[in-house]
Amino acid sequence: MPLTAELEAAIGATAAARLRIAIARWSEAWSLPDLPEAVVVDLNRRLRTRVGRYCPDGHRIEVGPRFLSLRSRKAEVLAHELAHAAARRLHPRARKPHGPEWKTLVRATGFEPMVRLRVPATPKTVAGSDETARYRHRCPVCQMTRWARKPVTAWRCRSCAAAGLPGVLVINRMGVRQ
Repeated sequence: MPLTAELEAAIGATAAARLRIAIARWSEAWSLPDLPEAVVVDLNRRLRTRVGRYCPDGHRIEVGPRFLSLRSRKAEVLAHELAHAAARRLHPRARKPHGPEWKTLVRATGFEPMVRLRVPATPKTVAGSDETARYRHRCPVCQMTRWARKPVTAWRCRSCAAAGLPGVLVINRMGVRQ
């Protein structure tokens, strides 16, 4: 499966090599050894609400900024999307995108089939403003991130505070985000 040069540059050569190996292994497990050459994985920076998506007409998988922000679940997302391509080839009459055929393929990769993956939102335009978020507020414990035009020292990480931790966020000026 050719990862585009832009995507490889964004995730790094080591991560790209690991993903290529995993994709080849999954394709063999699904008895579709030609699948990696039939589908292209591309970066689409405009994806804001999805981590990734399979585009059946173009035989393409698109991943967005949320995919790039993942630390350890990139393979799981790619397995999810590639299973859509495999299900379409193995079961062309199947109607449900997350039906039993797809679930079987995802389980064969070693992951549990999930329709939604909880990933922090990517920075976006601040409501009521022409500017975009400039300050990243990040929890050093769980990596939860919030964005704002101004630093907000009163914000705390709810989940860490609920666990008895201070929940203090680290604030970084990131420049104008677009």
